[in-house]
Order: sequence, then C-alpha cells, then structure tokens
Amino acid sequence: MINCEKCEKVFKTNWHLQRHLSKKRPCKSNKHNESSNKHNESLNKHNESLNKHNESLNKHNESSKKHNETHKSCEYCNKTFTTTQGLSRHLQSCKEKNDAVRYLEIQLGIDLKSETHKHKCRFCEYESQYTSNVIRHSLSCEAKEAYKEHLQNMLKEKNENVMEGAHTINITNNTINIHVNSLGNEDMSYITTKALKKLWNSVRTDEEGVAKTIKMIHGSKDHPENHNIIYTNLRSNVAMVKVDNDFEYKNINEVLKDVSINTLDAIILSTEYDDLSKFIKAKYEKVCEDEEMNKEASIQAKTELYNSYKKGDIKKS
Repeated sequence: MINCEKCEKVFKTNWHLQRHLSKKRPCKSNKHNESSNKHNESLNKHNESLNKHNESLNKHNESSKKHNETHKSCEYCNKTFTTTQGLSRHLQSCKEKNDAVRYLEIQLGIDLKSETHKHKCRFCEYESQYTSNVIRHSLSCEAKEAYKEHLQNMLKEKNENVMEGAHTINITNNTINIHVNSLGNEDMSYITTKALKKLWNSVRTDEEGVAKTIKMIHGSKDHPENHNIIYTNLRSNVAMVKVDNDFEYKNINEVLKDVSINTLDAIILSTEYDDLSKFIKAKYEKVCEDEEMNKEASIQAKTELYNSYKKGDIKKS
C-alpha cells in the first residue's frame, strides 16, 4: 500500500499512484492534515525548547549545589570560605563570635542578610575607614544596645521556662523554687578544706584543680542555688549569668575574670581556710595570677561548666 503525500489516498501499487498524480486535475491537499502537521511541528519545537531550558536549569542547579558544597559560611559573620580548614582558622579570630547580640540572633534563628562590613556599624549609620574605630564604636552604640534588649525580650517570650531569678527542681512530684545566688554571692559553706584537699589529690595539673574548684562552686548538682553561670555551647564565648536579680548574656571570658577574683577571695583570704596548706593556696595564686586565670585554666573551666550543663547537673528550666 502506498499513500499520496498530498491527499493521503491509498493505492495498491506505485503504478496506481503515478496514474493518480498524472491526472490533469491534480489532487488537493488535505488542509486538516497540513494544519495538524504544522501543529505537531510547532509542538516539537516547543518541546525541544523546553528540554533545552530544563537542561540549562539542571546545569544551574548542579553548579549551585557544587558552590554550596565547596563554600562554607561562618555562622557568626557570614564570611564564606572554600575549605573547612579556612573556616576553622577564621573561627579562632572571628570578631562576631564574641558578640552577645550575634549570639542572641543565633539563639532566635536570625540569619545575617549579608557579610558584616568592617567599615560600617550594622546597627546604625556610623562608618569609618578604620576598622578599629568601628569596633570601638560598637562598644557604646545605642542602637545596638536597644536591639540587644529587643532580642532578649524575644528570647524570653520564646522560652517560657528561661530562668528569671529562680531555679526550679522537682522532688517527689512537688515543685520547689530555689533562689539562685547572683555572681559573687555564692553559698560557699560546703567548700570545706577537706573537700578542697580531696579535689587537689585527684587532679594532675594546677589548671585542672582551679577548673574543678569552679565547677564545685558553680556546677555542683547538689547545689542549684549556685548555678549562676549557664554555658551551653563550647564554640561560643557567651553564657547566661545571674547578675543582681536577672540572668543576662555575658562574655564567658570576662565572667571567668570575676570568678577568679571570687575564688581567690574565698580560698586564699578567708579565715575559714586557714588550715589549708600554703602549697595548695600557692597553686590558686599561681593559676589566678593578677586576679585572672591563665588561658589553659580558662579553657578547662569552660569545659567543666559546659559538661555540667550537658549532663543535666545545670539546667535552664
């Protein structure tokens, strides 16, 4: 069977087809079929165009995926790095990492819209060609302080169980409210010379001894009234600290400076510890020289406080 391409009539042999084509009045084309063919051609072109678009979109998505896989962003300042090692090095000196406002934003899931600018304050219109001026300005920026207060209120609303001057524990289904002492006003009655001697006999370094003393004071499971430092993230330099009647976000390194003074006053100067050996007292003086713990002791103290929180000895609710 052979079809005529114009009118689509069917013939048994080529001879019959040729005879049909040689007539004086040539056959008329089937307009419906022509229209259908044109429509199919148009549809095929559209499909080809759509396929090309999909291919281009897939390439873009693959490129975007590779970009995301190879570029690591700092959660504190949004600066991007091509390697994990580069990000790790940056985190050791990132200025935003120690910023209480940025820590509050992270707690609330607030992302930075863009990378922080070295020459502009991101809270007000202040700018300077010198980075040091911007850093100095941020310490007293009124807009930043107002924003910080706003974030703290948001966090309190989000976490209904955040401590507001009282620590709660449950005993046999009865709820007892325990007042938490503010920093510098801890109950030290259980920090006896016997307890300190036992502690120092179990440690390997002077720094470990001071760090564990701080844990004994601020992180003891049996003394929630002294849980006035809540340090929940080893990567952060911010902790919740009981100041006067409320908990506030403070730089943990600055807090440990105050703690070192409190520890020295309690251990070295108090008459209650007169029978503590001069050898042990000298260890505290050595680690907390000039009323500030050395770097290694500070690291270990932060680790001890974090571990107490992680184990549930120190609780936020």
